[in-house]
Amino acid sequence: MQKIENASKLLHYLSDPVLSFDKSGLLTYQNNTARNLSQLTELKVGDELRVSLFDFLQFKKTKINDKSVTIEVQILASEFDSEYFELNLRYDKEDEEFHCFFRNITKKIDLENQIFFNKNASNNHIEKLTFANDGLKKQNEIINSAQESTQSGLRYGRIIQDRINANCEKVQELFPESFTFYKPQNEIGGDLIWTQECRLGKVIAVVDCMGHGVPGAMLAMSVFHFLNSTLKNNNFGSATELLSNLSKAYHKSFFEFNNMNEFADTFDISLCIVDEASKLIRFRGIKRPLLIVRDNKLIEFKGDRVSVANPEVDKILKQEPWDKVWPYKPGDMMYLFTDGFPDQFGGERNKKYKYKSFRKLIQLVSKKKMLVQRLYLESELLNWQNNYDELFDQTDDITIVGVKL
Repeated sequence: MQKIENASKLLHYLSDPVLSFDKSGLLTYQNNTARNLSQLTELKVGDELRVSLFDFLQFKKTKINDKSVTIEVQILASEFDSEYFELNLRYDKEDEEFHCFFRNITKKIDLENQIFFNKNASNNHIEKLTFANDGLKKQNEIINSAQESTQSGLRYGRIIQDRINANCEKVQELFPESFTFYKPQNEIGGDLIWTQECRLGKVIAVVDCMGHGVPGAMLAMSVFHFLNSTLKNNNFGSATELLSNLSKAYHKSFFEFNNMNEFADTFDISLCIVDEASKLIRFRGIKRPLLIVRDNKLIEFKGDRVSVANPEVDKILKQEPWDKVWPYKPGDMMYLFTDGFPDQFGGERNKKYKYKSFRKLIQLVSKKKMLVQRLYLESELLNWQNNYDELFDQTDDITIVGVKL
């Protein structure tokens, strides 16, 4: 119950319904949007199944355990008539409570139906043209084969990228209280989350490679190997030296035998070494900052304003050879992120979200549970992109990592 109360202020004014029940079916929390809903509210699952919300929770309880389950439903209540929702279920074993997060996906369903309708209309038109000209049919088959080959390659590329990108479970092996929000613009992307251990402590980095899609993903894979080889060489005594050695590995690989004018892609990075013995965070970054929140106060450590593609980057970093150090206390939150969220277009005037607004958002969610923080960030991004009945495309890869120390 206490956990729900801690999150109630954050969730109360969400535009989508949020409810919680104890194991007996007693309603323990509902936000403003869910004020007319209860455990007896009927849901429609699929085309035919109608079931009360609490009966559905009981049915799904054995499948939820410590993980969340997501399913598409309709709420059979007058104020939600003809609307579709994505229901995210979670059972909290400690409090013995069900948490229900509804996300309105009516626009998404309508858009998918419209796409399906347009696709069918297009296919019918193609069939008529094909009937008149067999040559067009052959051409269409070639195009479809090429598209499928491309999509298949991208899907397999995502599998490979997932192997190198530290997901939430991987990050939690080193930092048990943490979350990751990773959302590439395309099937694959240029953002990278990397974690390892070294003699100085636990290392975590978030990398933003120039571009997205295939070029960004290829560069991200290269940076992944640069980081691993630099760590394996063990020729560093600080975050600054680790970052300096990384930049040298990048230059040696790409520019030692090639003209720099032929290759313009680069990457930004924020890198931290968490020394739990000394209770210190050692930070150094290139164009990416580190945010710390303590007692609701936000502290920012800025990255160096230098390009990793600059031939003098190693010397520039060593002009200030010391790390930016933060003596942390239990409960401090640290955030590493790329510029995808602040640069996302949307809102009333289709403007960028802006870094100033992003800082306030981080400060707002910092005291919440890890799961609630990630859900709130996802919801804020979705609302920003879907403002005023207009859907704004994602403009860049988005990555945010939050760690409670």
